[in-house]
Amino acid sequence: MIAREPDVTRLLERMDKAGLIGRTRDSGDRRVVVTRITSGGMKLLDEIEPKLREIDGLLKPMGESRIETMLRLLDTVRGHVRQKA
Repeated sequence: MIAREPDVTRLLERMDKAGLIGRTRDSGDRRVVVTRITSGGMKLLDEIEPKLREIDGLLKPMGESRIETMLRLLDTVRGHVRQKA
């Protein structure tokens, strides 16, 4: 998973609402949240894994540097889209 820290909590909330993960607080330290994937989450991973492998195969020849550049550019586009919404 690639995500900025402030986005992780919101991402986990959406995944929890979708039934993909379960979360529990640590009884000794309430700041600690244990997150586990559910059977629904595993099913989704099984469904998308072949597609992710295909994408990886398509992108790999580009090289890490170009992929990182592409991700930064897509982040910029996503930021502009969010501002307009």
